[in-house]
Amino acid sequence: MKEGSITITAGGTGFVKVMDEDTDDVFVHKNDVAGALDGDTVAVSTWSNPRGQRGKVEKIIEHSRKKLTGTIKEKGRGRFLLDTDDNRIARAVYFNKNPNRKYWGKLVLANIIKYPDRVRAPVIVEALEVLGEPDLLDTQIRKNLIMAGVQEEFPNQVIKELSNEIPDEAGEIRQDLTHMDFFTIDPEDARDFDDAVCIVEKKGHFHLSVAIADVSHWVRPGTALDEEALNRGQSIYLPHKAIPMLPEKLSGNLCSLKPEVERKVGGVHLVFDKDGNRKDYTLYFGTIRSRKRFAYKDIAKMVKKQEYSGKIGDQVKLLAEFTEVLHKKRLHERSLELDIPEAKIILEDDDVNRIKSITKAKPDEWMKKAYNMVEECMLAANEAVGSFAKKRKLPVPWRIHEAPKEEKIEEFYNFSRTLGVKFNKNKGSFIENINKHYDEMKKHPASKALFFGVLRSLRQASYSQNNLGHFALGSENYLHFTSPIRRYADLIVHRAMKYYLLNGDEEAGKKYSKQEISAIAAQISQSEQKTVKLERKINDIFKAYYMVPLIGDVFYGTVESVTEFGLFLSLQDPFVEGLVRYEWIQDDTAVYNPDSGVATGLNTGKRIMPGSTFPVLVAGAEIASGKISFEPVDKVFTN
Repeated sequence: MKEGSITITAGGTGFVKVMDEDTDDVFVHKNDVAGALDGDTVAVSTWSNPRGQRGKVEKIIEHSRKKLTGTIKEKGRGRFLLDTDDNRIARAVYFNKNPNRKYWGKLVLANIIKYPDRVRAPVIVEALEVLGEPDLLDTQIRKNLIMAGVQEEFPNQVIKELSNEIPDEAGEIRQDLTHMDFFTIDPEDARDFDDAVCIVEKKGHFHLSVAIADVSHWVRPGTALDEEALNRGQSIYLPHKAIPMLPEKLSGNLCSLKPEVERKVGGVHLVFDKDGNRKDYTLYFGTIRSRKRFAYKDIAKMVKKQEYSGKIGDQVKLLAEFTEVLHKKRLHERSLELDIPEAKIILEDDDVNRIKSITKAKPDEWMKKAYNMVEECMLAANEAVGSFAKKRKLPVPWRIHEAPKEEKIEEFYNFSRTLGVKFNKNKGSFIENINKHYDEMKKHPASKALFFGVLRSLRQASYSQNNLGHFALGSENYLHFTSPIRRYADLIVHRAMKYYLLNGDEEAGKKYSKQEISAIAAQISQSEQKTVKLERKINDIFKAYYMVPLIGDVFYGTVESVTEFGLFLSLQDPFVEGLVRYEWIQDDTAVYNPDSGVATGLNTGKRIMPGSTFPVLVAGAEIASGKISFEPVDKVFTN
C-alpha cells in the first residue's frame, strides 16, 4: 500500500504522486478512484503494468478540498446542482437544500458537507456566498484566492502586536554603519526596499557590503505575527497587486531601507579579488542610512551612457565592473543560464477589469546588466552566509536543487537533436553543454521550447534541513538570506545567524531543533509550490480574459510544445499561449511521437515540431480555467 496525492482528470481517471518516492505517478482507472476528489491524500494498492504502475484507491486519508465554486443549475423535480467550474470534479455536485434565487446565474462559493463514499456517488454542498458575475475578472481572481486559502487582511492580533514597543535583542552586536554610503536598486514601482549595497576598492580588491532589512528584530518567535508569516510563507505577486507576507507597517516602512532614514539591518561584508574569487567575508548586524534609491532603469541609463556623478555614481560604476566579473565567472565555471520570456500584463489606469496589453517582457542589454548587478550581489551574499552556516552547523532551511536524473538529461538531448541542436554529451557537464550552446538556442526558431526543455529536465528547487547543494547555481552551500520581507526561509536564517553572533559556538545549534527546521522546510516548500501555482493560474486568467473580445480574430502562432493531445502555440502580440487539438487539424491525421517530441502526418509523413508557424483563429477563451484555444485556418502539415 502506498500513500500520495491524487490528481483527477476531466475524464475521471487519476494519477497518484507517491510520497517520498521519486517515481512516475501511479495511474488509477476511473472505476478505481472510489470516493476520491482531486487533491485528496489517498492510500493505493499498486501493481506493475507494461505501461507503468497501476493502482486502486483503497482509502481516503485526507480530503484537501473543503469548498467548491460554480453556477447553479436546475436538475429537475426541484433538485439543484452546482455546475462546478473545475473539470477535475468529475462527478455530480448537489445542494443539500434549494439555494436562494439571488444565487442563480452568479458564481457561487459552496461548502462541502458530505463527501462521496464510492465511485459514482455525488458530492453534497451548501451555498455559502455569491462571489459575483462569473465573467468578470475580479470575480475569478477573488475565487482563486479563496480556494487557495489566501487571506489578504491580517488578523487583529497581528495588527495589535505591531503597536507594541520592541526591545533590541542585538544591542551588543549591532554596529553603527551610518557612515557607509549604501544605496538601493529596485523596480520603478517597488514599495519596499529590503536590500542595499555599498562597494569600494582597496588594494586591488573589491569590498562589497550587502545589507538586508533586519526583519528578525520586528518578527519574534512565538508571536501572532510570526505565526502568520509562517502560514503565508512568502509574498504573492499578481499582475494588479501584491499580497505581502508581512503587514504594510513593516514591509513598506520599518523594514524598508528608505533613503536618509536609519534602519536596522543584517548583512555581510565580502572581499573579492580582481578575478571574482571570494577571499573573505564577515557577517554583521547593524544600522545603516541609505544614501540613494535607484530604479533599474536609472542604473541601466548610467551604465549605457557611462555617466556617473558623485560618490554614489563612482560606486555604481565600480559595481557594474565587479558584477560583470562575477557574472562571467559564474556562468563559465558552474551556473546554468536560461532565456525564458515572460509575459508583461499592463492594466488600464490600474483597473483590474481593463487590460491595456499583454506583451513579451524584453529587457534590453542595459536593463539586463542592471538586473545582473543586483542578482550577483544577492547570490554572493547568500553563498557567503551559507558557508558561514555550514561551517558552524547552524540549523537553517537550505535552498536545495538536486541534480536531474540521467534519463531526463537524455530525453532533452534527444529532443534537442530533433530540432537540430546537437550536444556532445560525452564532453563536459550538462550545465557546460547548455551554456556552450546558449547563443545557438537563443537564436533558434524553437528557442522557447528548447529552454523549457532544459527546465523540464530539472528537478524542482525546495527547502530542506539537509544541505544537498544547488545544481543550477553550481553552489555547495546555498540558502536564502537576502529577502526576509517576502520569504519566511530568509527570516529563519537571520535568526540563526543573530543567535550565533550573540551566543557563540556552544549555543549555535539551539535556536531551532532539526525537527523544527525539517517541519518549517516542508511547510514553506509546500506553501511556495501553492503560491507559484496560484500566480500562474491568475496570470492565465488575465490572458484568457483579454482574449475573449478577440475570439474569431486570426494571428500567426508558433508551436512551443507538442503533446499527445495537441499543439501549444504562442502568439507574439498579444503574448499568450493556447492549444490546437489534433482533431481540429484538417489536412492530415497527426500522430504524436513521445521519443522525438514531434507530430507526424499519417498520410503525408510531414512533421510538426516546435518552431513551426502557421495562422490560427482564436476559437475560445475560458476565463475560469485560464485556457485559450486556437483552430488552424489553413494547412498545418506544409513543410
